[in-house]
Amino acid sequence: TVQAISMQGVYQRMSSNVPTPFQQLKDISIGPDDNELILRGHVKQDIPKDKKIVMYITHLRVHIQLNGQDIYHEEGDGYTWWDSFDSPGITPKDELVIHLQRTTDSDYPEALALWLRKFSSGETYALLLHQLQHNATKIIISSMLLIIGIALLFSMSILRLFKIDIYEQFFSCAMLLIS
Repeated sequence: TVQAISMQGVYQRMSSNVPTPFQQLKDISIGPDDNELILRGHVKQDIPKDKKIVMYITHLRVHIQLNGQDIYHEEGDGYTWWDSFDSPGITPKDELVIHLQRTTDSDYPEALALWLRKFSSGETYALLLHQLQHNATKIIISSMLLIIGIALLFSMSILRLFKIDIYEQFFSCAMLLIS
């Protein structure tokens, strides 16, 4: 299973020099102009050694330290992806420092909040199943549109083979459905 990582501590937005306490990651308030966030705190439950820590990175630089030691660093290159790393074994006694910074080319103000909502631990296979279930409707609709587009393109090819006139708009429509 995949479960959200519960954490408590203080956070600091770079637009403010005042650390603010939080009891849960969802308590952290982020404004659209906030480009950088530093979290310092403790997890509420153990994350065993070698259990995957997964996160959804959208136009972010992410740097995570455990008791002063680097355990994850990603420079962020303007893409969006799921990433994971093996937990070194994190307990509620350990201090976790997370530094999040939007990339300079990012115009996506939700990047920080999205990372906080998706910071989880669990197996990547379970994450894949969860994402497939969560996005099943989108996947089915996209697949149906792809099949309709290919069928229209195939039908047009058959009609051209028999030298039957077809409108160019059908080709455009088929290509639009496939894309």
